[in-house]
Amino acid sequence: QDNGTTNLRGVQPNGTNKDTEMGSPFGGDGGDAAADPADGCRQVQEYTGLAMSVTENCAQNPGAVTTDTATSWRVGPADPLPRFIAPFDIDRSDASKWIAAGQYVWTQGNGFKIRSRSEWAKSFDLGAGHSATAVAMDKGVGYVGWCGPCNNSGFARGLATNASGSWQAVTLPASVPNRYIGGVGIDPSNPKHAFLAMNGFRRRFTDGPGAAVWLERVDRTTV
Repeated sequence: QDNGTTNLRGVQPNGTNKDTEMGSPFGGDGGDAAADPADGCRQVQEYTGLAMSVTENCAQNPGAVTTDTATSWRVGPADPLPRFIAPFDIDRSDASKWIAAGQYVWTQGNGFKIRSRSEWAKSFDLGAGHSATAVAMDKGVGYVGWCGPCNNSGFARGLATNASGSWQAVTLPASVPNRYIGGVGIDPSNPKHAFLAMNGFRRRFTDGPGAAVWLERVDRTTV
């Protein structure tokens, strides 16, 4: 994520890199990362399996190693079925609201002040055997795409949202192909409008028929 000052990137298997000082404030494997638009030293990084760490000072430790106090905290929610690199997002309109997902949709409202995994709320169950593939949140409205089973045999995918006020599964239009949901975008002018990016693969690593990229609009005012 680039907030205009700090650029963070997850690097497999070498942690999360920060290019303002060419440093690596977190260890590997590096997954998704994000920074507070108002303060680039407030950062969150993901390891595998939805393990997340947060810092408010670029993870810099002052003083001698033997007397250091913690400047980063492990805060990922305890989910039973996260993807290897599981999705999370920071609300695009309010950095104090976060969303993450594995089998469950997790939300928290303490932003970069979070210090413990116990601060996450279990907001929705995507269902046994289902695992989130993409999340997005804006103005408190979240969307979560999932697959399960995620292999070719019996492959299924779906979407959940709280755009109508409470979390629920979405009945996708027939025009949406049975493909892995690789990304979700929310209309900044109306969070009830979302766009799904569908991979041209049934799974990230195995070929499936169909177009390479598919973009589908989901309108919660009609769906």
